[in-house]
Amino acid sequence: MESILHYLVGISVGWDLLFKGSVILFLCWIFHFSLRRLHPLWRILVFRVGVSALALLPLYASVLPEIPLPLLTKSDSFIEHAPARFSPQTVISDEASQSDTSPYSDSHPAKGNMGTLLIILWFVITAILFTRLLFSYKAIRKIMNNAAAAPETVQSTLRSVQEQLRVKETIQARFSEEVSIPFIATCGARTIVLPRRMVEPDFSGELPGVLAHEVSHLIYHDIFWLTFMDILSRLLWFHPLFWKIPSVHAGDCEESTDIIASQCLGDVTLYSGTLARAALDLLTKTPIPARGAIPMARMPEIRSRLQKLKRSFYFSAIRKKSQIICVVLSAFCLLVLSSIKITYADSGKQDAMPKDPQKYTEKEIRQKSADFFFERIG
Repeated sequence: MESILHYLVGISVGWDLLFKGSVILFLCWIFHFSLRRLHPLWRILVFRVGVSALALLPLYASVLPEIPLPLLTKSDSFIEHAPARFSPQTVISDEASQSDTSPYSDSHPAKGNMGTLLIILWFVITAILFTRLLFSYKAIRKIMNNAAAAPETVQSTLRSVQEQLRVKETIQARFSEEVSIPFIATCGARTIVLPRRMVEPDFSGELPGVLAHEVSHLIYHDIFWLTFMDILSRLLWFHPLFWKIPSVHAGDCEESTDIIASQCLGDVTLYSGTLARAALDLLTKTPIPARGAIPMARMPEIRSRLQKLKRSFYFSAIRKKSQIICVVLSAFCLLVLSSIKITYADSGKQDAMPKDPQKYTEKEIRQKSADFFFERIG
């Protein structure tokens, strides 16, 4: 552990940002797991605050002042002295004067080539992932363009649901033969696309719950956050702690909208039946593209969502004041975390070798370093 702290003292800016970002993501998963039995909105807030802090981390590093955290003393480890003794500036030799390709030098060709290769690899994989995302959006746009306008009865029900949920955005309702479950598009105009069977008169009793589910995604700005995390996941494809965040966050959003929709419908059992039938349609028909839309149902989470709808405490409301306080406190803690810089404390003792060493030959450095090492251990 101590060797890791010593390493963090002299870490570069890029690795420092990666380390702090990893800590933020790790804390997000810890808090998300601890809140798994509470209202899904708490888990949604955890991920959104954490991802926002992660995205703004480079800005924090360049604007906010560093907060020194002296956890180590220079006399605690021999490691601290090694870079000063073996750096090219302290070695006088014919080879060093003639060449700058020392393996200890930051300008060593091997290090530069490796960094360049990693950057190129990141650009190539990121470009491929964004290309796939654009194709998904294109497929959704094609479905929306081919969809027909929903009947006036459906439009009237949609306006009624919007008034009940106090959503003032303009939303269009359309239906298509190509989809098996309803979804609200995350690209272009706010449009709810319904399967054809849901615009039939026989479905009028369940339609308010379906529309309420899709409209409620606008209450907590799910469309923006899901799109933002989708984009960020392609930039951070190399980080394992971020791989599952978009899908887990999307599942939490679905649970939150289930609560709103079932309350709007006024019958949890009826809404649960609608949700179960939507899941069965996924097994028999072609699903919509995974990106570019928010479908009403996803197979891996249906059973969990149906079980949670049976819990009475699951519907307890969360005060907006509590949400604001939680977000502000979390943002403050993350700001402090992103500003912390591990440093050496002033031990008040004379170092074994001077802080500004004179020029030594390579042989003298090896001898003095060996003497220092055996003095400390022996």
